[in-house]
Amino acid sequence: MMQHILSFIPHDAGLRNILTDPELHMKPPKADSRKNVTKAADAYTKKFFGLSIRRYINAVRTGQKPQCVELES
Repeated sequence: MMQHILSFIPHDAGLRNILTDPELHMKPPKADSRKNVTKAADAYTKKFFGLSIRRYINAVRTGQKPQCVELES
């Protein structure tokens, strides 16, 4: 699902603003430990691409295609 959401980054400025909103990045997790979409996207891009969500967005916006990193078992 997250990869589908991230596929809209090149075309959706509102989504880019939400995913890089500093206030959302600073909010604590919910009582059941779930992350908001901003933190979830950041965790996803760090895990699969080795980039923060901000660096991932910058790479996509400049025409680069971030490569997945090898996951350790």
